This record gives sequence, C-alpha cells and structure tokens, in this order.
Amino acid sequence: MDKDETKDVRNLLTSKFAKLCYVLILIIAVLCTAFVMGRKSAEASKQEPYVVTESALEKIVKISKLSTFEAVYNGVAQVYNEKDALKVDYYVSYEAVAKVGIDVNEIKVLVNDETKKITISLPALELTEVNVDEGSLDFIFYNDKRNTLGVTQEALEACKKDARIACTYQESIYELASKNAKRIVTALVEPFLNSLDCEYTLIVNQEATRR
Repeated sequence: MDKDETKDVRNLLTSKFAKLCYVLILIIAVLCTAFVMGRKSAEASKQEPYVVTESALEKIVKISKLSTFEAVYNGVAQVYNEKDALKVDYYVSYEAVAKVGIDVNEIKVLVNDETKKITISLPALELTEVNVDEGSLDFIFYNDKRNTLGVTQEALEACKKDARIACTYQESIYELASKNAKRIVTALVEPFLNSLDCEYTLIVNQEATRR
C-alpha cells in the first residue's frame, strides 16, 4: 500500500470516529436531560397536595355582583279618596324593578378535608330596593277631579308602596334570586377547584328568606 492509499484509509477512519463520537455525545446529552426532567417530575409529585382554605374561597365568593338580583314586577295600585277611605279615586298600573340582595359579608364557607366537602352557606335574601318606571304608568280614573298634572308624583309614591308590599311576598322573585346566587357561586368556585385538581364536593345552601 502506497502513501496515498494509507492517507485515504486514515482519513476515512478519522471521519467515522468523529461521527461516532458526535453520536455518542448526543445520546449522552439526551439521556442526561431525560434524567433531570424525570427527577424534577418525581420531586414535584412528592410535594404536599394543595390545601383548600376557607379564607381563599371566601375571597372568591364575596363579590359585589352576588349582592343584588333584579326582577321586573308588574302591578296595579289603588289610590283612595282622602275623605272617604272606602272610595277609589283611580287605579294606576305600573312596571317596577325589584332588587333582592344578600349581605356578602355574612357568607360562610366550611371546608371538611376528611369528607372532601366544601359547604358555602348564603345568608337570607332581602328586598333592598324598588324602582317604578314613571313612563309605564297607566291610569283609570273614577274621580275625574284627581286627573291633574300633579297626580303623577302621587301615583309614583302609591306604586312604590304597592310594589314593595307585593314584592316582599312574591315567592317567585326570591326563588329566582336564590337560584341566581347559587349559580354564580358554583361558577366561581368550580373552576378554581378544577385548576387545583382537587376532589372536593361543592354544596351551596341558602337560609330561608326573612320578611
């Protein structure tokens, strides 16, 4: 074998050796990376599970939009004669918006880690405000003398009083408000629990309405 042939063989062997070394280094790097990531994953899995605290849940559910539920109420008020309390001067139909709310500061959260249950107790609903739409007033007069420009203000006050009394005992308003409050609480808390991968059962209760 002459010098040129020897040189070619040496170059070929050197090239193959370099490629082999490169492949080995690459394999070692991949294995090291996999080992480190696997170790970190194992360490993470050994960490203590997240503990759901009552204070954390209270911060989530005690929001302003929970405090008020609005419902439209249509009614008819009667306005009596000042001299004859049994005589109706006129009837006035109206549309009102009744606001029913709760005191968010009275919301109670109880976490039972043994039974994996979260109980959120909402306070009783209360009628907080009644607003009558002046543009919705429609009159039927029995005493034409009362049909004056100043009758609107008197009628508004009569309608507000009538609506407050009626809405206080309108069960459907409180039922809707209660369902709405429970729905909002559930929508707020469940995503939070799901993000923590917690196996807790959520229970939302509400006190009976006080009147």
